[in-house]
Amino acid sequence: MVFQHLNERGTVTVAELLAAVVMTAASMGAMYSMTIAQNQVFSAQDRAVEMDQTARTIMTMISQDLRMAGYNPVRGISFNGITYDPVQLRIQADLNGNGVRTDTNEDITYSYDAANLRLLRTAPHSLIVFQNIQAFTFSYLDSNGSATTTSADIRQVMVSIQARAARPDPAYPDNNGYRSLTLESRVTPRNPGL
Repeated sequence: MVFQHLNERGTVTVAELLAAVVMTAASMGAMYSMTIAQNQVFSAQDRAVEMDQTARTIMTMISQDLRMAGYNPVRGISFNGITYDPVQLRIQADLNGNGVRTDTNEDITYSYDAANLRLLRTAPHSLIVFQNIQAFTFSYLDSNGSATTTSADIRQVMVSIQARAARPDPAYPDNNGYRSLTLESRVTPRNPGL
């Protein structure tokens, strides 16, 4: 630092030194505040991206499973690809064509655990758990787009997923500080009724 005002001996006075310290502290404080604000913005963006990726991953997985519901290359064995159940979403397909639906990913059930905010995907020999899910709802529709409770009449499924951020955002006033995202999709299976 260069000082322009030097006393007769070429030294800095205490007042000048104090002024320099105060100015340095003020500029450091401003930089620190700016860094804290940037970190808060980055943290909020990370939470939003994580929540978005979780919801989209779940919706993609459910949509793919629903599109294959009812796949049955072995004729003579009939089954409903989607079983009506108001509590859980059950999807069946004979993916490997062996006439049995007990192999991995051939009999899938999605169920919501509201107490622990998670969605479970169970299939023979596997379990996938998605955390931070605030809501999972679905409804069954027939070929006219009307609600149905008959498994054989299901032609579409409306799916809604509400994911939330893993950690609360102190700057977000709603939902106890947890940001959330809701995705909805109407999925038409390719194979039911064949």
